[in-house]
Amino acid sequence: ALGNKIWESEDSSEFHAYIYQNEERLLIGYVRIPNYVPQDADKAISDFGKIIAKFQGTTDGLVIDQINNPGGSVFYLYALVSMLSDQALKTPQHKMAINQSHVMTALSILDEASGIVDDETARKKLGETLSGYPVSYEVFRFIVEYANFMIQEWNEGHRLTRPHYLFGVDRINPSRVAKYTKPILLLTNSLDFSGGDFFPAILQDNGRVKILGTRTAGAGGYVLPVSYPNFLGVEKF
Repeated sequence: ALGNKIWESEDSSEFHAYIYQNEERLLIGYVRIPNYVPQDADKAISDFGKIIAKFQGTTDGLVIDQINNPGGSVFYLYALVSMLSDQALKTPQHKMAINQSHVMTALSILDEASGIVDDETARKKLGETLSGYPVSYEVFRFIVEYANFMIQEWNEGHRLTRPHYLFGVDRINPSRVAKYTKPILLLTNSLDFSGGDFFPAILQDNGRVKILGTRTAGAGGYVLPVSYPNFLGVEKF
């Protein structure tokens, strides 16, 4: 523990969190984000929102611990980020390696796009959330634009795309559930991969956090699995 705990999250919560008092008698929140692959994304986002709402009302600052984070769902990551500011946060762009499967996925997205004209029809098609991130017509348009971009890049002969936003999401709007507006210290190390790279990159680029630790792994914000026949018992890497 970073200090004398005065509150701690319940065992049933998806997150280990507590509030402690530091030497200056300030109340500091602490929350651990071990990965971006929750068993139940909607419950995890609900639990995180309750923790952030409590921290906003009672603490002077926040420590987010995401060391040894192997990554996971981009949209789940977006949902967590949305609760850490009361302003829209810009997202970094990526160059992405693409192949035929990505083009097929893009074409299927466009095939499903007809008839989606507002928030309600978007939610009927995609569900209420994407890994905990609220679905809206804006989110749907981001994804459609991303699909068109992928097809265009392939048709132009690019196997490594020009810089673009993951799933077309160029900004993360503030959550309606909870917003943390006070100083944040984010802990990182060299075993943060994929989303573990991307989460601190978003928050640092927007000047939202101070980072303490070492550089992250540099495995990008969107890592693709590769599988091929072998005698080593390796399913994929």
